[in-house]
Amino acid sequence: MSLELNRLLSRHTVKHFTSEKLSQELVDNALNIARKTPTSLNSRPVRIFEITEHLKDDWLNHQLPVQTATHLFALTFSTETAEKNIRKGFSEKFDCFEDDEKIENLLNQCVRKEGADHYAELQLYLVAGYFSASIEMQGGSGCWIRGFDPETAKKELGIPEHESVGLLFAAGVELK
Repeated sequence: MSLELNRLLSRHTVKHFTSEKLSQELVDNALNIARKTPTSLNSRPVRIFEITEHLKDDWLNHQLPVQTATHLFALTFSTETAEKNIRKGFSEKFDCFEDDEKIENLLNQCVRKEGADHYAELQLYLVAGYFSASIEMQGGSGCWIRGFDPETAKKELGIPEHESVGLLFAAGVELK
């Protein structure tokens, strides 16, 4: 079995990281892979922000992995972005206007069916999985973090109003 598959199969929650930073190439590769994650209807409703050192303050300090991680990322999602990208893609595909009835029906059946943000949030987990796996396969480690106040995160990070902060992701080299 390949080294990459072994790394993925031995995946576990990371509690502590060393002070060793991941290479910029590894981070760039992981971000690139996350951007190319296949999303439903090619909606691309997820963005990843790297949180710099000076932003690791009070609203995050209660999170054990954050305290030692050399890299921290916020993953956001937006139903508005999903709808915009779907409208654009399908108007080109169907050779029609972006407010065409075909596209409205598609959005009603797929995107709006489960509630305002449910569709976009599901895409968040696809992207997070690819992002996490790409870091692991390149020799890094990481863990998803959900125990934070999304509104505080949004304010602290300057996230636009139409986006929601869904996950934080701590990454680095695991302390064994």
